[in-house]
Amino acid sequence: MVDPEDEEVRFDEMTDEMASYFNREKEPKILITTSDKPHTKTNRFCKELSRVIPNCQFLFRRKASMKNMVKQAAVLGYTDAIVVNEDRRRPSIYLYLCSHFL
Repeated sequence: MVDPEDEEVRFDEMTDEMASYFNREKEPKILITTSDKPHTKTNRFCKELSRVIPNCQFLFRRKASMKNMVKQAAVLGYTDAIVVNEDRRRPSIYLYLCSHFL
């Protein structure tokens, strides 16, 4: 066990850049997007996913690079991003980017 009175532990907790996120001091705002040129099934899945997850929005990539999407998401105030990829025209891989990357 770690002693909660340990100076090193207290310093780590004070300087943790993710603390506000995990302590829920800031409400998450989630962006959902897809791979480039997604199939209709993938778009439908993403729209449904955005209805289930609170404070979430689905945006089409429109041939934008992931690097630009992440930068734009940060500018718009998103704290997290979910990228839905597809395999054989079906949604398959979900990549979750937390606020540390945005």
